[in-house]
Amino acid sequence: LKVFGLRFGVTPASRFHDQRASASGARGQGLQSLRFSDYVVIDAYRDARGGLVVGAITRAEFKTGALVRGRASAAGCDPATNTVTVAGVPVRFETAHLIAPGGERLRIPAFCSLVKAGDILEARGAENANELIAERIFLIK
Repeated sequence: LKVFGLRFGVTPASRFHDQRASASGARGQGLQSLRFSDYVVIDAYRDARGGLVVGAITRAEFKTGALVRGRASAAGCDPATNTVTVAGVPVRFETAHLIAPGGERLRIPAFCSLVKAGDILEARGAENANELIAERIFLIK
């Protein structure tokens, strides 16, 4: 399975859910029923070798936005390029609202000084060529 340019392994323990209103079985209820344009929510973990593995995947009603939640990469936040990598997904934040754990809105330099490798971030925006163009990024820590 490939999402945001990242490959996810699927195991027999990977669970599938379909939360669409039309989920009455028209396309089946398993991972094999997924199609290219489906809107999915993936709950994944890294295996012992560092690969991404699907714990659960939920097919949901289509939404225009995308969300990525996970740890910031070792490179952290780069104010020169306005990017941060979250759970392996490059996130651009030139025009995003950058939100600190207490809810205050930050400017790019202050935000980047707070973000450290391994911090948990939630980025919301739109997918474009395997990266997220963020509208909002929350630093959860």
